[in-house]
Amino acid sequence: MFACIIFSLPPKAAGIIEGLRLRLLGPEVAISQEEAFGERFTLITVARCRNIASGWKAAEKALPPGAGFLICPKGIEPPERLAPPDFTRYERALFARAACELAAGTIIPPYLRTAGLYDPHARHLSLPGALLRSYTSVRVRTRETARYEALAERLLEELGAPVTVSENASFDDCAIILCPDSDLPQRINPLIPVLSMRPAPGGTVFSEPAAAIRGRVPPGIDPRLLAGALFELSPCAAPLLDVASLTLNGRRIPLERAKALVGEARKVRDRAYAAAAYE
Repeated sequence: MFACIIFSLPPKAAGIIEGLRLRLLGPEVAISQEEAFGERFTLITVARCRNIASGWKAAEKALPPGAGFLICPKGIEPPERLAPPDFTRYERALFARAACELAAGTIIPPYLRTAGLYDPHARHLSLPGALLRSYTSVRVRTRETARYEALAERLLEELGAPVTVSENASFDDCAIILCPDSDLPQRINPLIPVLSMRPAPGGTVFSEPAAAIRGRVPPGIDPRLLAGALFELSPCAAPLLDVASLTLNGRRIPLERAKALVGEARKVRDRAYAAAAYE
């Protein structure tokens, strides 16, 4: 279980009298049930607090049993025992969904939908199976070839779809290159779009997929942290994986625009290959 917490602090211009009034009254804590991304969560609102320290004292007394961890506004850290975990599971699930969405509905014909996966340490063995919902094949570049080869055999038997594995696999004919650990491989064609977990320099590098915000996200709370916490409770909740936007060159763009760019990149690359062959 978890809860979100927000604090209502006096304005910086508040005078001595207002400070004395708040000290006399003491903080007021309200607990309510809210909904975001189609899931319910507990919200703790601390009002009439002179500062964050006094607010924490009142909040800890009012915490419901089994609160687990707290999601705080940006810039505020909870006590160590209430610190949230990292939400790696959610990030990976959203990454996989974004990779599939970038192929769906593009102008790239199915037979050209090969996804390149750069996973040198074999940390993302669940990705190829997810990718084969939208791609006809997956090409993996990894140092841990044995682990991926066993997976490739199973996926070929179960889905009839090829997953090729090599330490130096070429991504030249891939529709997109996936780099879930954020490190980009060396010597890749700058005309091929890349999906990375974090922003990276280069050509068309998409990153930081985000779900569409639905419901009420408390003020100051990072929607991605809230979504990650809700995913821990309800990993099958569809709205949490409804990708709405990605980052490209430092700015957020809608998913539909990203799809269009992936399709345009393929056309530009095909023309470049055709011109090179003609010469």
